[in-house]
Amino acid sequence: MNKISSDLMSLSDDILSDDSESANADIGNAVQSCPKVALNIGVFFDGTYNNAANVQAFQSHQTDHTGGSYDNFYSNVWKLRQIYSGPDQNTRASCGSVDEAFEPIYVAGIGTETGGDDSRYGGATGTGISGIEARLRQVFDSYIPTILTKYKGLPSIRSLTFDVFGFSRGAATARVFANLIAEGRVAGAQVRFLGIFDTVASFGIPGNNRQSSVGEELAQAYCEIPLNVNPLCMLVPSDDAIDLNVRANTADTVFHITAGDEYRQFFPLSSALPSQAIEVEMPGCHGDVGGAVPTTAVEETYKGPLAPTLVNRGWFDQAEEHVREFPQYGRMPERRMVTHIRKVQPGIGNASLHAMYNRAKSVGVPFLDINELPGVDVPADLRGLTSALTAGLSVTGAAARPICAKYVHNSGGSFFSSNMVEWDFERDIYPNKP
Repeated sequence: MNKISSDLMSLSDDILSDDSESANADIGNAVQSCPKVALNIGVFFDGTYNNAANVQAFQSHQTDHTGGSYDNFYSNVWKLRQIYSGPDQNTRASCGSVDEAFEPIYVAGIGTETGGDDSRYGGATGTGISGIEARLRQVFDSYIPTILTKYKGLPSIRSLTFDVFGFSRGAATARVFANLIAEGRVAGAQVRFLGIFDTVASFGIPGNNRQSSVGEELAQAYCEIPLNVNPLCMLVPSDDAIDLNVRANTADTVFHITAGDEYRQFFPLSSALPSQAIEVEMPGCHGDVGGAVPTTAVEETYKGPLAPTLVNRGWFDQAEEHVREFPQYGRMPERRMVTHIRKVQPGIGNASLHAMYNRAKSVGVPFLDINELPGVDVPADLRGLTSALTAGLSVTGAAARPICAKYVHNSGGSFFSSNMVEWDFERDIYPNKP
């Protein structure tokens, strides 16, 4: 067969290929059998109140919105989306048509609206117009069909591979998405890699493991009152629960990085174990793992009655003691309070970022060079952490102590606030149910 000219190579795919089984491209005297497309789609579910577009608008002074998703920070999910191969990296067959294609999808975090107001209800419950169901519909009903149409539909695709990432409730959504793919929501598709940062579901009423709508959870709670108090209630099983359990067919590889220093009541961990997943724990709060934390921070922590938990973790090893005066209390004992000033150094989120990148690359996820991203260098004394996580090893105990002292942020707030900590500083962990 004669060599196809460069002019023919530059013609559009619409001319060079069709949807038939043989997919022959016939232009003049040049006839070449063109293969179907191997399509790779990366889906990146950001965390609650994480929205990269809103962060960019706020930082570039292009919006009057403040707070919430606007003065938040770019997460590791967004950073990974930036280096997932795109159409510029598509490869072509000798006939000129696309042979392998790459398409990234970024899904803004639950509780956010790009350019609009955040939803307190959506952020609190994970439901509603910016909740998990809305985000999944957005992907299945809009993003994926648009991409499939671009490549002439499923008949023109020889393989469809998803790489799925998520942080926080985005990690929970990623797990649900992967299960829907496994159930056949998109014909012939598979999930190669499921990479999740510290899964916190808390759908419905936050802080429990029901994962249903608010109304359903209230009904369940009402019906759990002892029968001698509530004899007329009949608890009917519901299919309203959100299925985020990791199973053997959820993904070829599942890698989950969890936070060893998250103590808030409304941020329980939805573990991926027991299952085939590789789950590792690292020093850090929820945001440290997901990368959505300030580059530098000065924290003032009250060394109260529960402080031994934090002391034993090394939180105060490099802190400066400070006495705060409260003259409004007169001569009462509460007039003075001993606090500790911690200067938290940047970089811990980059350790988890690189570990996720390394594991994904090792199984063929089409990432570009991570070092092309700005500000993602791992500090020298955290490179061992990255190596351990990449190898599937948790970093806890004595090995975590110097990291906690220097790099870990305090995510907890006062009691009776949305960020209140567990009374015993022990995070609730809900096991996977494959």
